[in-house]
Amino acid sequence: NLGNSLTQRGQAAEAMPRLELALRLKPGYAETHNNLGTALYQLGRPDEAIAHYREAIRLKPGYADAHNNLGVLLAEQGKHLEAIPHYLTALKLKANYIDAHYNYGNALKATDRLPEAISQYSAALRLKPNHPEANNNLGSIYYQQGKIAEAKSCYEAAIREKADYPD
Repeated sequence: NLGNSLTQRGQAAEAMPRLELALRLKPGYAETHNNLGTALYQLGRPDEAIAHYREAIRLKPGYADAHNNLGVLLAEQGKHLEAIPHYLTALKLKANYIDAHYNYGNALKATDRLPEAISQYSAALRLKPNHPEANNNLGSIYYQQGKIAEAKSCYEAAIREKADYPD
């Protein structure tokens, strides 16, 4: 728990010895593999992170967070089609999983499946109306489709929630 807490605060280097100890003490604990994957990801070691996410899923196939986290890393490597089944699994396991809806929307957008991406961003926004990234990405799809009023509304919502939004 201490290692996970440190990782969540962005202190992955400090978390690593604690997570590695936890893994030595209980090597079959899926949550530790997931947490270690997150710390490794923060440290810029994506291949090792992927291995730990995959191990977490092997140990606990119904682990929604590990599926979502693996999907994110695969998508960052440009493997959107490989990421999609992990988001779908995460959503099957946890239907109201905001991050999985958002990340699935990103993968769908990246693969030009825009109506489905709109659906996923909209699902994320139903669960968390003040999600600036989902509003921004939904706005960019609407803009691309020539739906300027809808795009403007989404962009304004993103800025309201995050005044320093970079896009």
